[in-house]
Amino acid sequence: MRLYEYWKEISECNTSDEMMIKIKEMMHKLFDAEYVIVFSSPPLPPQKEAAPADMRVEFVPTRENVDAPPPVHKQIEPEEHRYIPPEQISREVLNEFVRLGGMEIEGHDEIILNFVAGGRYIGFISLHRKKKFTRIEKRRMSMLKPYLLIAMRLIGCMSLKEEMPNYAFEYLINNLVVKYNLTPAEEFVLKGLVKGLDLREIALERKTSIHAIRKIVRSIYKKVGIQRRAELLTKVFQII
Repeated sequence: MRLYEYWKEISECNTSDEMMIKIKEMMHKLFDAEYVIVFSSPPLPPQKEAAPADMRVEFVPTRENVDAPPPVHKQIEPEEHRYIPPEQISREVLNEFVRLGGMEIEGHDEIILNFVAGGRYIGFISLHRKKKFTRIEKRRMSMLKPYLLIAMRLIGCMSLKEEMPNYAFEYLINNLVVKYNLTPAEEFVLKGLVKGLDLREIALERKTSIHAIRKIVRSIYKKVGIQRRAELLTKVFQII
């Protein structure tokens, strides 16, 4: 199964809960992992809630004909936010999941991907199994990270009952097309590149020569300011 097909399955989930399950299934299939944990960090409260708040305490008399003390006013300062490295967050949460789930991961090899977007920690995905993860598998995981990042962002923006947009892929592509003023031909080739098609496959779909596709690719890269396909994926997922 192509990488894009896995992503398509994930993006078509109806709820964030379904999306988390689909990510776990994909990780099990791709990496033969014994345990897969997907954790989405709850969003931070709005900035306005972090401002000092006035607290008013009213004293109510317990008996008749007894005067109550005057109200007390107190300004409550919010707790100072500590910077916690994502690795520490993921390890603490992971240990709790292991404890609650009764998992036996001692001696297992592991891959932990932390996701940060817009300066906020949004969660992690961890894989665990007895045999070592190979260098090729770790590289494959790195290739998946841009796709997983957008999935984790969608999970974090939705409640479990909200419907998942079915056009996440088109939404991302359209944002890139608008930002860099790409032509219809460039948009067509861009979609093929992001889907993981090679230039020959794109040429067959567009019914043109591979030379013409290479020319369009060079134009896309020049407009977006990149040199390789891997950088293109990064640009796509930076738009959201």
